[in-house]
Amino acid sequence: MEREYLASDDSRGQDEQIIMEMPLPELENGKSAVISRLEGGSEFVNKLSSLNIRAGKIIRKVIMQPLKGPVIIEIDSRHIAVGQGLSLIHI
Repeated sequence: MEREYLASDDSRGQDEQIIMEMPLPELENGKSAVISRLEGGSEFVNKLSSLNIRAGKIIRKVIMQPLKGPVIIEIDSRHIAVGQGLSLIHI
């Protein structure tokens, strides 16, 4: 399934239209996208919802730490560290 989202490159300040769906870890550092869906059980989805991570929210991948470290994301002007296993967040 393909989704359309608006991605922006903060370093250039330009917006570009991209049509695709991918797991969060595949998004380039510094890029923003709209969460299209969450995969997982109800506990997983509820945990993410408590952090305000849900479909339709704009998320920015700040950086992915090396050696299976966390992914730092920005959502609602807050930085949150999530495990790389959260590739079940699709953008």
